[in-house]
Amino acid sequence: MTIGLVNTTVVTIAEFWTGAGAYRDGGRRNDDRCGAASTTNELVVELALSRPSEYATGLVVEVDGVTSTADVKIKMRRLLTLCFWTGSPMTIPALATTHQVSVVVSGDGVLEPTEVLELGLVAQYNDMPATIDVVNVTATITNDDAAVVTMAAGTVAATEPGSGVVNVPITVTMDTTASRGRRKTVYNAVVAADAWYDGGETFDVKLTGTSTPGVSVGVADTTVVTITDSGPAQVKTATVVGGTTTAVSGAGTDALSVSGPEGAAVSSGSLATGGTDFTVETTTVTIPAGSTSAVYNAVVAADAWYDGGETFDVKLTGTSTAGASIGVADTTVVTIADSGPAPVLTATVVGGTTTAVSGAGTDALSVTGPEGAASTTNELVVELALSRPSEYAAGLTVQVDGVTTTADVPSDATIVDTVARTGSPMTIPALATTHQVSVVVSGDGVLEPTEVLELGLVAQYNDMPATIDVVNVTATITNDDAAVVTMAVGTAAATEPGSGTVNVPITVTMDTTASYDVVVDVATSVSSGSLATGGTDFTMVLELDSAATTVSIPADAELVGTTDRTTGPFVLSGLETHVNVSMLLKGDAIVEPHEVLQFGVVAIHGGAEGAVVVANVTGNVFDEDTSVVTMAVASVAATEPSSGSVSLPIVIEMTSVVASDTVVNITVAPSSGSLVTSGTDFVAETVTLVIPSGSRSVVYNASIAADAWYDGGETFDVAITGVSEPATTGLQDTTVVTIIDSGPAPTMVATVSSGAVTGVTGTGTNDLAITTATEGDAPATNEIVLDVTLSRPAEHPTSLQLVTSPTSTSDIVNVSTS
Repeated sequence: MTIGLVNTTVVTIAEFWTGAGAYRDGGRRNDDRCGAASTTNELVVELALSRPSEYATGLVVEVDGVTSTADVKIKMRRLLTLCFWTGSPMTIPALATTHQVSVVVSGDGVLEPTEVLELGLVAQYNDMPATIDVVNVTATITNDDAAVVTMAAGTVAATEPGSGVVNVPITVTMDTTASRGRRKTVYNAVVAADAWYDGGETFDVKLTGTSTPGVSVGVADTTVVTITDSGPAQVKTATVVGGTTTAVSGAGTDALSVSGPEGAAVSSGSLATGGTDFTVETTTVTIPAGSTSAVYNAVVAADAWYDGGETFDVKLTGTSTAGASIGVADTTVVTIADSGPAPVLTATVVGGTTTAVSGAGTDALSVTGPEGAASTTNELVVELALSRPSEYAAGLTVQVDGVTTTADVPSDATIVDTVARTGSPMTIPALATTHQVSVVVSGDGVLEPTEVLELGLVAQYNDMPATIDVVNVTATITNDDAAVVTMAVGTAAATEPGSGTVNVPITVTMDTTASYDVVVDVATSVSSGSLATGGTDFTMVLELDSAATTVSIPADAELVGTTDRTTGPFVLSGLETHVNVSMLLKGDAIVEPHEVLQFGVVAIHGGAEGAVVVANVTGNVFDEDTSVVTMAVASVAATEPSSGSVSLPIVIEMTSVVASDTVVNITVAPSSGSLVTSGTDFVAETVTLVIPSGSRSVVYNASIAADAWYDGGETFDVAITGVSEPATTGLQDTTVVTIIDSGPAPTMVATVSSGAVTGVTGTGTNDLAITTATEGDAPATNEIVLDVTLSRPAEHPTSLQLVTSPTSTSDIVNVSTS
């Protein structure tokens, strides 16, 4: 679209001065006295005489006309900015030692430059030339006014000319005057003629700035110019100029009707784009006389992105030759294989607080970062780079490795799309070369070990299994919390008992919580300067709380002295303050619930049965083992029996044994797209299996049934649909069973059932020859009926195609089946 001349230019609100009598926008000068100005700034200059004169002294003010830029009128007359109450000449009184002269600056609202007034104050004593003295005064008057420039109108309209260009005057105004200047100017916008219809177009004339100090551009800085077309709106008519048509009416009018056959088109469900990936057209091909075929060249176009697996159809839509018709096989589906590989993902950390990063730019990224304080987050931004863009959006799934991951999702961290802030599954937009995924680590104040989050970012392009790519990300979350253990009080008091001992409870506190038990060493000793004596022995015995303890002693744990490795009793001799006791936990690879070890440390003072002190200790044993349940194999094949049914053993296994029975839910159903029939070819069911405690596998027996017909290549799925805790389901959760038919595929033989024939050979074989009598006269026909017999039935429909031999000399008019 062309709108006149598009440019950037400068307009000037010009100086306006027509002569000595003109002032500002054509007005007359103000000859009133100085007091008429709205405000004044009186600069008082005091002249000091080195000695007084006996007589009055004449004082003359001389203005330097060369260097002065301020406008001055002496003797109580004002032109622009300056006046004196009594003009020159003035008189310094006799015997005066000082005298004052005022430069009275008159304020105005006019934008003007800084002005200078150069004065000479000339004193002459007793009218004698030899007694002339001069004081030079330079007064600089700074401007403090400002102006705002705006457009006079927000919108204007103009009609484009029949030829050439036309000027559209746009007025620019200023809210005050400048020295000897106007308040407005005109910019002529240029609108050009053209030969087409474009009514209603608009363009902007905008004030973009000013180079004059003190002048700024206001809010109303734009005038929108609307161009009215010089002629009427266009009238549209239509005509068919290409393609294969069967009927056309209304050509050259605004109501066109056209009929034609369809041609190449996008296949149903395909993501191919007609005109981009292949050429969409409707055309004809000719099968020459005496020939049985012709070639149509479908055109596939190149592109720079990945789009493998797209399909389009080349379809026979009709024939204009009498006696020829379109058969059932009327379509060829063309699959476009991409010229390059599917995109490959690599990962890099581009955001968040990190302490270590390795594997950047590869498909195995490792990043370490702190969790942060409570109520804060550390967002680790992982940017995925695609080796080449995909034409279509790609699905991105986040898979957390339940075996190696120790961080809890979502309490310790969440995984979201960095921009969309949504969880898995996510979407990589079409034609994207990068995509960001955030691991948002939640800070807390809990003392806990370093945690690990193992992720698999799985991208799949165009829903095709062969285009799956995985980036592995290991996020290590370091704990940055610390705990301080202190005594709750600094002093405590206790009254000694009449005999035996008494317990004095001393509370130990920690300033935060921990996710594991914190062991604190406590020692008693005689205070400095105290006369207390710790001379009586303490005997300590470990007593197990069998009711609360779930740990098996000694199979899973033992209680022993840290130093002597015995089970006690332990003796603290006089003045000894402490002894160390160890809980010895024995690791295993068995998945089992968390266990508890609870015991009491019983201290008997001085052998006196009444002086007993008990400290209760609870140890929580957390199991870190995991077990993943999967199918032993992804696929298996079995031959159907000749009669009855046969069982196919399918093994379900898990990576580690579990201390309790593991319940596995199994569902048996037809595979997607298979023609298998449940209840006929196999037994479809939902069953529950149990992997016993201590075992790592169980067998499911799939039942395959016999039948009398041909059905080779059918498949069904045996899938894990759920497992009981603490086990989890792995990625390989399905075994696909392929049923191999027990016999060969059917064969065909043919015989003549009826019709006028004079000779038949090859009856009951697959090579039948028939000789008929004379063909007869029209419209008589001779219908020869052939019986085609299959050696065995097929479970599913069989396609029967009639092919005419190239050596045939007879025209085929009508062949039918019943």
